[in-house]
Amino acid sequence: MTSRRWSWPSALALAVLIAACGGSDANSDSDAAPVTDGPPPTAASTATEPPAPDASEPTTTAVPTTPPPVVTEAPPATDPPDPGSTAEELDAYIWAERTDSAPWSARAGQRVVDLDGRLVLLGGRTPNQSTIPGGRQISADVWESNDGGATWDSLLSGDEPGMWAPRAYFQAVAKDDAVVVLGGQDYGLEENLFCAP
Repeated sequence: MTSRRWSWPSALALAVLIAACGGSDANSDSDAAPVTDGPPPTAASTATEPPAPDASEPTTTAVPTTPPPVVTEAPPATDPPDPGSTAEELDAYIWAERTDSAPWSARAGQRVVDLDGRLVLLGGRTPNQSTIPGGRQISADVWESNDGGATWDSLLSGDEPGMWAPRAYFQAVAKDDAVVVLGGQDYGLEENLFCAP
């Protein structure tokens, strides 16, 4: 007769098999102990804890096969974005001319930003009075108004060293106490070789 020694892996496998088959369920029809080739298990081997593994045998650890539950939470409620003014509100605005003689030249493509309650005007282009298509005066000057556009003071002429190049139709963003200038067009004229004398 051969004897079989109880080891940690076989006891664990037996416990998993009994649990999977419902052997530990109170409603189970079978109260019989498992049949083995070796001697019947002792009180120590039937305890809830399996015997300590033999140092010569590898040890294993059971890993749960059921994934942890997924907890889903609704995203925090946020206010919807402001849709802006309605057509009726825009119709109620009344425009009033602040000055008819601003010191800066008439222009298009300039930008105006609010910087700490001051209006700051930057760049733009003014068409030349000529027959050359696309002839424009491009500006890089900067003006400010502290009274809502009634009066203006020159801050930069655009000729200062390190100044951004003249441009129109660009973006300008006020951030903290600075204005950032991005991109734009310069409308430079290129010589047409077919029209050269």
